[in-house]
Formats: sequence, structure tokens, C-alpha cells
Amino acid sequence: MSEPTAAARALDADPDVDRRRRRAHRRAVVAFTEGLVLRALYGATLVLVVIGAVAAAEVWLVDDRRFRDAWVWGLLPGGVATIAIALLVGSAAFLAWAALRGAGTWLLRGVRHRPLSPYDGERITNVVHALSLGLGIQPPWVGVIDDPAPNAISARVRGAPVLLVTSGALSGLPRDELEAMCAHELGHLHAADARLVAAAFMTLVRARNLSVIVGGLGFAVVGLGFEAGSLSVIVFGLTLAAVSFGARALLDRPLLRLRRDTDDVADCVAVHLSRHPEALATLLSRLYHDHRRVATTSDRCEHLWFEVVTEGAPVPAGFQPPQALLTESNRAGHAELARRWANAAATAAGITR
Repeated sequence: MSEPTAAARALDADPDVDRRRRRAHRRAVVAFTEGLVLRALYGATLVLVVIGAVAAAEVWLVDDRRFRDAWVWGLLPGGVATIAIALLVGSAAFLAWAALRGAGTWLLRGVRHRPLSPYDGERITNVVHALSLGLGIQPPWVGVIDDPAPNAISARVRGAPVLLVTSGALSGLPRDELEAMCAHELGHLHAADARLVAAAFMTLVRARNLSVIVGGLGFAVVGLGFEAGSLSVIVFGLTLAAVSFGARALLDRPLLRLRRDTDDVADCVAVHLSRHPEALATLLSRLYHDHRRVATTSDRCEHLWFEVVTEGAPVPAGFQPPQALLTESNRAGHAELARRWANAAATAAGITR
């Protein structure tokens, strides 16, 4: 890999970028820890619920057997508490290893894309290679997502940087705005904590999705408690349901906060790296007024797109819906575009002053 260029050294020395990077890194660590603990807790809880279901089945089959006297409890070395702690630690360790090793692959799974064709490849290849040279990094592998909405997404897949750009961005954006979009994504890939950030997204999304399953099981546990006549099991089930559904609502906050912090850093990279600093503000303004949404997405990666998009809420090309028809998440993304637009314009004005 070549030595950092003057542009890269100037970027690294910028105090505002450094401050943003430090804040984003701290919050990424917190978000990763939150997602890791919750996901491990849910995993351990699922195993214990399955064991409890086996005990309840024995009570149902053997009328003179009490729930707490079921044979399955005797098979647990050290008792339920010891097993729960072992499951929690083991699940957390495995998830941390999996997230830090392959989060990017997991996050991009399901996003349909294809290699560049001779028709659409030359311009984007020149743009990405020029930006990578400016940062002093190897250019990422670039693919195309056939979708009319202008957008892009990036991650490291099996350790290799991957940048996916929609066909709508390739055909519908001027070169300077396409450069700004790609520079933003390279800012994500270039970050020293890119793997940590991807791992944080992965653990938070998996915890959020699993919380719904565990919350439903909590109500099932309540039913088992009534069947077995055990007040402690009923209380456990109600607590499990309340905590799980409450956590499901709260987990969107660290996801959005992590997304905002990393976007602020990547936007600074894009403004400093672009030959036309105001191009990012122009691009964000264009997307703010364009209500189309990428259809090729999933809940795994909805927060990774240049413009946040919610699964199952695509808008047909050329159709301009009123704000009321957008989903709650997309409305929040719309407001976030306005915030980024203002920040990019202010940063560009400071550079060109």
C-alpha cells in the first residue's frame, strides 16, 4: 500500500475530523457492548426457556411430578444459575468473535448486486480510483445494484472492501455528486474502527430482531407458569416479555446514534476529499427532494445506506409521495438528510472561505 498522500495527511490532521472520530469510536464501543450483552442474554434465555419447556412437558406427562422436581433440572451441573451464566458468557464470546470477523458479510447478505459492466463501469471506476489515490488506499471492489433510486452502501466482506452503487446513482448523478457519494463511502471503509462499527451494527440489529422472539416466548412462559402452578415462572415470563419488547423499542436509539456519528465523520471526509467541497451539500439536497427508496435491502443493512432506507418501503420511480406516506423510519431519515445537508454546506463554506 502506498504512503498517505498530502490530502490524506491533511484530513488526518484536521481537528474537527479527529474530534468526530474519537466521539464516534467511543459510541461504537458502547453500542457494540450493548448489542453484545443483549444478544447474549437473549441467547441464554432461549436455551433456558427450552429447558423449562422440557420440564413442563414432563409435568404434563407425569401427573405426580412437580415442575421444580423435573428430571431435567438434575442434569444441569451446578444448577440453573451456573448454567445461565455459562450460557451468557459463551454466547457473548461467540458473538464477539463472529461479529468482529464477519459482520460486513452478514450485513450485506441479501443485497442483490452484479459486477460492473463495460457500459456503466468506466466512469465509476475512474471516480473510485481517483478518490482511493487521494486517500492513499487500495480501491475497493465496486458492484452495481439495479435500482433507480440513487444510493450506495459499503462494507468489508471477508476482509476486502466492497462498494455497491445503484444504477440510479450511476446514471442520474453528475460526476461531482457521484464523487461525493463515493468519497463518503470510502470514508467509512477508510476508518480505523470500520470493523468495530460494522460489528456494533451487527450485534444491535441481531439483538433487536431477537427481542421480538424472546418477548413472544415470555408470554408462552407465563402460560407454562399457570399450567405448572408456579408463581415464580409466571413472574419470570412477564418480566421477560416486558424487558424484551421494551429493549426492542430502545435499541433503535443506539442504532441511529451510531449511524449519525459515523455519517458525520464520513461526510467530513467527503467534503475534504472532494475537488468540489460543495458537491456533497448539493447531493444531499437532491436526495432530500427525491422520495424514491431502494427496494433491494433488508433490515440487516437499512442503516448502512448513504441514505437510510427501510425494508419493505420502496417508492416507485418518478412517484413523489407526500411526507405522510413515508414510514416513520424513512421520515427520520428524511430529517437526517436535512441535518447532514446543512452541516455539509457549512463545512464546505468553511473550506472555500
